[in-house]
Amino acid sequence: MNKELLFAADLEKNILSELKKMTENAAIVLGPALHMLIAAEEGWNELFHLLAENQPQYPALSTEILAGSDQEWLKVIAPLKEVEIQNTDSLILFWMLYALIERTAQYYQQAAANSAYPDQRQFFNSLSQCKLLLKKRIDSIMRIMYNHAWAEVGFAPFMLGK
Repeated sequence: MNKELLFAADLEKNILSELKKMTENAAIVLGPALHMLIAAEEGWNELFHLLAENQPQYPALSTEILAGSDQEWLKVIAPLKEVEIQNTDSLILFWMLYALIERTAQYYQQAAANSAYPDQRQFFNSLSQCKLLLKKRIDSIMRIMYNHAWAEVGFAPFMLGK
């Protein structure tokens, strides 16, 4: 496996480790969402395991494995809208997770931009797009938490759209 993929594999392994630690401190109502994120991150780790075994071929990517299906996410998010999440610890955890996923997507974008090989460039661009989808899913959960915080304090506690 080349150095770019080794670095990415290490990133994904550490994100999974951090995500598992985060579940210990998050609100119970966020459990299903965190378990979906863990399943997605396990899919990323499995992808890099396959890459280590099947070099130089790139495996096909599945957004359902790497980011979860739309239907599953809708099922996870629907109950969150009805339950008040007053746990600021959970909000901070999701900020950290959002930043991790965003930075990883940026790494994949940079790896694609700096690759001399079209196949590798396309593969890294695809990885970046999958991470951006995962980031949007995390953002949707954070927006629900922002709405709960807004209702609690009576004003928008954070700049919207930033």
